[in-house]
Amino acid sequence: PRQVPSDSPPNDTPSVQVMQNGHLHAEILVRGKHWAEGDSLLTYELRVHAFRGKPWLLIDYTFENQHRQFHTPVKSIFLRLPLPSSEGEKTAVEFERLDDKPIACSLSAGQDTTFTQVHEYFGRGRYDLIFDNPDGVQRFKDSRASGILKAGGSRVQVHDFWQLNPKALRVSQSHVDVFHWPDSHVRFADLPFGMSNTMRI
Repeated sequence: PRQVPSDSPPNDTPSVQVMQNGHLHAEILVRGKHWAEGDSLLTYELRVHAFRGKPWLLIDYTFENQHRQFHTPVKSIFLRLPLPSSEGEKTAVEFERLDDKPIACSLSAGQDTTFTQVHEYFGRGRYDLIFDNPDGVQRFKDSRASGILKAGGSRVQVHDFWQLNPKALRVSQSHVDVFHWPDSHVRFADLPFGMSNTMRI
């Protein structure tokens, strides 16, 4: 299984198309490929929506497996979003939960932390939230996350985060990785040819 980020090699430039440029709403369509070990495994599509007077963007992030074999084992699939520079200071991080107080920590340069929502499909059918941080790993049993992450002055929200499990958010001082499929605490994804999935950020 391979890890599939949204980064592309220098000779593969994603296509960018302005779909709508109105007074109240603009939509930009970005199409590219997820690459792993020099091979383009999955195509991706980002529909970026901007609204007049709003300080945030709405992104629909879709991947599709066009790798021509019956099944493609993939360790993880994620989109990397840059964060504004923290200028050497610690970055305060807060991750909201639906059933308890938020999880809070602070990150120094070179550190990251990951929040992973998993579902026990057998037995009790429990939803757990796993917090990987520089000090170790914590597992919050029977806990569901809202998908809202605050890092410094930035905020990222993944819609239907706990419902579309497994999902994960990894944050450092420089970026946030939004995982379609997490790289830890779950087995690899075995994607059939033609499979696609969309999440809203």
